[in-house]
Amino acid sequence: MRDEFDEPQNGQFAKRPRVEDQPPSKVLHVRSLPIDTTEAELTQLAIPFGRVSGVLMLNNKGQAFVQMEDVAQAVALVQYYSSVHAIVRGSVVFFQFSNRTELSTGSGNANRSEKQNRILLVSVSNLMYPITIDVLQRVFKKYGVILRIVTFSKGATLQALIEFDQVLAAIQAKSELEGQNIYAGCCTLNIQFSNLDVVTVKYNNDRSRDFTNPHLPSGNQDSSVAELGGIPMGPFGSSPFGGASAAPSPYSQPSSPVGGSMGGPMGMGGSMGGQMGGGMGGMGMASGMGMASLGMGPSVLIVSNMEETRVTPDVIFTLFGVYGDVLRVKIMYNRKDTALVQFTLPSGAENAYNNLNGVFLFGKPLKVNFSKHQQVALPKDSSNEGDSGLTKDFSGSPLHRFKNPNSKHTSHLIHPVDMLHVTNLPLDISDEQVRGLFGQYGTVLGFKFFEQNRKMALVQMGSVEEATHALVFLHGYKIAEGAHIRVSFSKSKIHKPGEA
Repeated sequence: MRDEFDEPQNGQFAKRPRVEDQPPSKVLHVRSLPIDTTEAELTQLAIPFGRVSGVLMLNNKGQAFVQMEDVAQAVALVQYYSSVHAIVRGSVVFFQFSNRTELSTGSGNANRSEKQNRILLVSVSNLMYPITIDVLQRVFKKYGVILRIVTFSKGATLQALIEFDQVLAAIQAKSELEGQNIYAGCCTLNIQFSNLDVVTVKYNNDRSRDFTNPHLPSGNQDSSVAELGGIPMGPFGSSPFGGASAAPSPYSQPSSPVGGSMGGPMGMGGSMGGQMGGGMGGMGMASGMGMASLGMGPSVLIVSNMEETRVTPDVIFTLFGVYGDVLRVKIMYNRKDTALVQFTLPSGAENAYNNLNGVFLFGKPLKVNFSKHQQVALPKDSSNEGDSGLTKDFSGSPLHRFKNPNSKHTSHLIHPVDMLHVTNLPLDISDEQVRGLFGQYGTVLGFKFFEQNRKMALVQMGSVEEATHALVFLHGYKIAEGAHIRVSFSKSKIHKPGEA
């Protein structure tokens, strides 16, 4: 196929006239390169725009071909570098579309990116929650020693270069993590071997980290990535996709109902501060590799828009305890419609977030999100009048539902509904007594004892909100001496006589 250069029999390239208005192609022609430019330097210019599937260096010509994975990526690259200089070793280089549609497998070092390497190019798509270097390290470090990580954004996708000390570690990580989700249902990993021979890091900060040299300066956040071997910087800051029209950066953080950025980075203590937003964790990857097994996931939720005249730590504990064991609850002293809820495990926080956000309690829809706090602190002085019982520790509560890891509650988690499952009822209790008990919190539309066990029953309330109210006040209620009933939301139905 003919291109900007024809190759005679003697192997010497003869320049053809430049083609103006060349139609877009995923193969790009690069010119004005310094003679000794390496493939790695060229690749790092292109990586922020997508996967580089091939590179062909024209030795001693100052030119090269770069093949992107698709045309859209190539178009984004050319458009960006038409307004911003691409710099290699202080020289401006130029990208234009080639009239090649593919780099042949026999052309120089094209397709070298498919060869196994100890450096991985990781793309994280479906970014519902920010992914930081610390998160990536926690995910990948089980496969081997990580030397360096560099992150950069491409629109709504986060990309990272992760350098292991051995090729085998990178191979295993790619094999096991390709296609997995960092958090349940989102933050999907796409992994390929990088073309690079080494990842160059000049600064240790939120976007680049050299774990072999902890004494590197933090640098300027807007300039650090620009110096990492030529990764381009946009006119608006950290990425070529910055600015008003850019897709949200994975480093941006949603606003917290109590001010500041949200966080709680995957159970890693305070090392990340508030860098990470409301990431979910603990429910497992797509193939069952649970994040809880890696000690990951935020375990503190922030709940707002509560009816402050009726809500108490016990009410919050009981409702949120349906989805995981709650360790502590703290209602804000200066904002009593807002509370922090700490779970014993990240999975509980995720379950509650997934099921309780927007649920009505005392006439108001709850707003549930992940908190930047790693834990809920108890008052230093238990007699502190300022706290006034707003903070409570439930670590010793007998009402925890998930003490047993194999608890049936784990497999029966559902969004609040109008049907309640009641257990531990006295054998001599009547249906009128049960109806009367639950009728304090709304209309009882249906009731039925279990035929095989009268200690259990189904109670259908008039609405989901009424069922929620009944649950928060009656779970653990002492109905007889030595008998405390337990209440859960149920998928079951009460069939009328004659119904299947």
